[in-house]
Parts: sequence; structure tokens; C-alpha cells
Amino acid sequence: MARAAYFKDEEIARAHQLGRQAKTASELRKALSLLLITESGLDASKTSDILGISERTVFRNRGNIRN
Repeated sequence: MARAAYFKDEEIARAHQLGRQAKTASELRKALSLLLITESGLDASKTSDILGISERTVFRNRGNIRN
């Protein structure tokens, strides 16, 4: 069974800001990688299917927002 994802409020706020300021599709996908999981309750597999990226990229994008 997969672990439940935990996100700090500042990470979610950063993703919202990135999504609002996105100038490219890549920047928007990066923000949505985190927001679809936190706001919609989707898992990484569903998120990757929706965004058309790999699950690894979903985790990489989340890491980029976190750091």
C-alpha cells in the first residue's frame, strides 16, 4: 500500500503561485503535479495520466516545488 502524501501549506501556496504565473505548459504541469494530488485527492498514477507525463516526473516536479 502506498504512503499518504504530506504537503506543507507553503508548498501548496507555492504551487498555486506557480500555476497562476505559468508562462509555459511545462510550468503549469509542474504546479498541477502537486495541486491535483492535494486539491483533488488523486494519486501519482492518475495525475501522470492526466498530465501526460511519467509518475517519476510527477515526483520530480513535486520535489522541485518543495525545494
